[in-house]
Amino acid sequence: MRMKAVRLFQVGNLNGIQLTNLAVNLRAIQDHFTFEVHPEILEPPSDGQLASGAYSEELLLEFIKDRMRSATSTGYPIGICELALGNEELFQCSDADGAIISIHNWRQKVTGDVDRCLQFIIAACLLDLYKEMPVHAIADVRACPSDYCDDLADLKIGFRQSMFCSECRRLIISKLGMDIPLAAWVAVQRILDNAANRPYCCILSPFGDELKEINACIRQVAAEKNYLCERADDIPGSRDILEVVKEMVGRAELIIAVLTKANPNVLFEVGYIYGIKKEERVVLLLQRGDEIPLYFKARQVLLYDPVVDVCERLGGALRSYF
Repeated sequence: MRMKAVRLFQVGNLNGIQLTNLAVNLRAIQDHFTFEVHPEILEPPSDGQLASGAYSEELLLEFIKDRMRSATSTGYPIGICELALGNEELFQCSDADGAIISIHNWRQKVTGDVDRCLQFIIAACLLDLYKEMPVHAIADVRACPSDYCDDLADLKIGFRQSMFCSECRRLIISKLGMDIPLAAWVAVQRILDNAANRPYCCILSPFGDELKEINACIRQVAAEKNYLCERADDIPGSRDILEVVKEMVGRAELIIAVLTKANPNVLFEVGYIYGIKKEERVVLLLQRGDEIPLYFKARQVLLYDPVVDVCERLGGALRSYF
């Protein structure tokens, strides 16, 4: 699928924030959006300033869109400034044609890396390219990227979590493959995971309780290492299982595949991963005594004993992979 171009515009002085570094980081995190920085720093328009001294977010957004139209390049424009927006502590304004983000007062009040906080806001803006997301009202803050951005305390909570709320996730999932490409949704989640400093791990294993202790062990080790760990049946919604696996694999920094009992679904999923050249992220687990499937005999397989201290021993071996 063709990558979607995004261009970052600096509006005024950012006091040390390097958009070039931000663009490099965003490109390294995901492979669906390209991020380039406009070569010149734009001076804010004089007619965009309000009597309060703040700037109209609508006028700044139109200013960014106009500069994008007059440039030779195409793509989605995102303006980043350190100007106060509107008559409130607004931080961003976006639609399907562009976005403006302000980091006004962030250094004093946002704990953590400003670049990561920008990633959190940018991830929310990127979905507006495909589907206008609902904006949660001031009285309905959910620590979601779709919260109305007017309070730094709420921003800090959302930034720490960096995850869409259940309502937004249901909406996004219902639009996958129609309005929102799966690759775009995967890219947005990878940006949010990076913003939260929370790597993602997925488990490929048979459903049911037969390997319950093994799955619990994997989740325990993942939690210790600050990974978010999920299996396909943890993902909400009724969807084609292969589409769920594609989403999880695309998002994951680490994939744990349990080959025990040679479950055909798991073998198919691992084959898919090798087919898209993501095998360097995979750890293969197999119960000692089971035959290693033919196609994996040349691969490193982590063997475990289901009888002798399975979680303690397997957990110790798994920790080196996280």
